[in-house]
Amino acid sequence: ATSEEMRSANEEVMAMNEELQSANEELESSKEELQSLNEELTTSNSNLEAKNTESDLLNADLYNLLRSSETATLMLDAQLKIRRYSPAMTSLMKLIDNDIGRHIDDLVRLVNDPLLIQDCGAVLLHKKVASVDNIRDNNHHWFMRRVLPYKDAHGTIAGVVVNYVDITSLKEAGERIREHTEKLEWKSNLLAKAAPIIARDSDDRIIFWNQGAETLYGWTETEALGKVIYELLKTVSTLSFENIKNELLSKQIWIGELLHFTKNGNKILVESQWTAYHDYTGNLTAIVEVNKDITLHREAQQSLAESEVTLKTMMDWTYNWEYWLAPNGNVIYMTPSVLRITGYTAEEFERNPALCNLIIHEQDTHLWERHVSQYLAHNKNDVFSINLRIHRKNGELRWINHTSHQVFAPNGAYLGLRVSVLDITDKKLAEDQILELANFDPLTHLPNRRLLQDRMNQSLITSERNQQFCGLLMIDLDYFKKINDSEGHDIGDKLLIETARSYVFIGRLWYWLFLSILFKAAALCGVKN
Repeated sequence: ATSEEMRSANEEVMAMNEELQSANEELESSKEELQSLNEELTTSNSNLEAKNTESDLLNADLYNLLRSSETATLMLDAQLKIRRYSPAMTSLMKLIDNDIGRHIDDLVRLVNDPLLIQDCGAVLLHKKVASVDNIRDNNHHWFMRRVLPYKDAHGTIAGVVVNYVDITSLKEAGERIREHTEKLEWKSNLLAKAAPIIARDSDDRIIFWNQGAETLYGWTETEALGKVIYELLKTVSTLSFENIKNELLSKQIWIGELLHFTKNGNKILVESQWTAYHDYTGNLTAIVEVNKDITLHREAQQSLAESEVTLKTMMDWTYNWEYWLAPNGNVIYMTPSVLRITGYTAEEFERNPALCNLIIHEQDTHLWERHVSQYLAHNKNDVFSINLRIHRKNGELRWINHTSHQVFAPNGAYLGLRVSVLDITDKKLAEDQILELANFDPLTHLPNRRLLQDRMNQSLITSERNQQFCGLLMIDLDYFKKINDSEGHDIGDKLLIETARSYVFIGRLWYWLFLSILFKAAALCGVKN
């Protein structure tokens, strides 16, 4: 029993040993599984750390990208709540860090964009980009606003991204381009309709022919292009074309007159201006020719010149002194007859316009000044005339009639003063002689019967006005007839002349009868009443 027990115990021990060995093998297997799991966990942990690092880098990149971007960017979730924004966005909306998570409609916007919420909803719904131009902020800057879908890592639309791009410079540049284009179009139309303009290449073949050239010469653009300009227009010049081209290449411009023939054979004279154009290498590429028809102008000039010669010839031979003063007082024209009247030449008056004032006689200066002030004070074509004395260059005294009137253009512009001066010295002397003969005794130069009667009437008027008597004294020369008959009429005349000179008489009434008027006669005679 003991042996069996021992055997039985041994078998149990052996069975337990096998179980222990089997358990040990299981433990070894579990250990290996744990080691493999630990390695997987270590690998997973390393991958997770790498992804965390990559995520941090992506966050940092996104943060720096938003901060460094000048574009105003706003990221919203599907409920249009703020996720992120760039610093530039703060100039368009009042944003702070605490606004993250707030609805966009709760923010104060500094930009006029009434369709923003509507476009964000449309992008979330239709998954299409919405773009709007011509948005302005309070600082008058222009923006282009775009709303794009915001997609998560799985490509699902989880919100929107709003971008505002400042296009102020583009707007201003576009406006400048528009204005420049309008100016170019205007210049192009002006060039087409302006004076005749022709461009030709270095071989003198026409490459540009505007409407002005068509109107002047008669050929259309199609007919003129490609033709040699000299042959088409049959150009005639006093200079050789070689000399003209040499001057053009030297000065880059040439101006002169040319004779051209139109399509219907008419001959026209043109004032032509040539300008040379070169490429970047300096080679002549084109010559632009601007022509102005001066045919009628030249004919008018020639006719005017002939008229001026005729008028000048007539004026130069006029007897009177004629001249024209400009508004500034300078002499425009003066006839040569000024030399005959004043002794001064027209050139001397042109050099010194004040000479007109200096030749006036001293006693007539006040008359002259009044005459000048009269015609200067009137703004119409009144004629002013005056007779006065002047000093000739040699000191001789002459009488002149000075007649002047202001000249005005049809539009009312003042053109100056037109003056005609007539030498009336002989007329003045003749008038004085006639007056002397009509009123004075030719022998004694005392008033005659006619003037004596007038002075007696004046004396009576003076007497009545002053309430005084006046007396009339008649003086007769005794024995005058005897002296006149015995000594002769010459001695008698001398006696009469000496008598008139020696006494105060008012006139000679008859032969040797003289008259004198005594004022205050009552006092002289002692009469009281």
